Amino acid sequence: TWAASMTPALCFPDWRTGLVRPAGGNASLFGAPRESAPSLPLAAGRGAWVVATEHPSKARRRYGDAYEILWITPHPEAGLPSARPTALDTEARRAVSGYLSAHPGGAVVLAGLEQTALFTEFRALLAFVKDAADLAALHGGRVVATVVPGGLPPAQVAMLSRRLDVPGPPVVRSSLPGGLPTAAPGSRTPTR
Repeated sequence: TWAASMTPALCFPDWRTGLVRPAGGNASLFGAPRESAPSLPLAAGRGAWVVATEHPSKARRRYGDAYEILWITPHPEAGLPSARPTALDTEARRAVSGYLSAHPGGAVVLAGLEQTALFTEFRALLAFVKDAADLAALHGGRVVATVVPGGLPPAQVAMLSRRLDVPGPPVVRSSLPGGLPTAAPGSRTPTR
């Protein structure tokens, strides 16, 4: 199963009532691509620029013909829109900017960020995610990022979520570090 983290205005059906809320804002979908792909029309709208590490023919089968694909690959093929993973700050950023300029209010889907992280330094990926979110905000669009649960360490998922200005997935801890607090009576320090 997948879970979604989003700003309050993002378009997702309420799982209890099935009612759809208005669209707007950035989102993170946490789930395997085959599970999150059917949810993209709700999150990104009927068309978007999908930035993915999988070959465009495979991505097109997964996401559909309504989505344009930017392939992140170290070995581009002629005639296919692509960017090298070591050039996210230039080639991929330029492609995202061009798409959003041509499609104001459009969406950019950063599909499989855990796969992109395998090809590039994580700091470069963080900067690219922030650039994409800033460009989308500038053009009235939004960014939807997909991450497979467990595909990245929780700290990296939290950093990516902060770059998108959306809450990350819930983190459950068995106990707080350090044990019970040692607050004096009447202290403002919370106790259990």
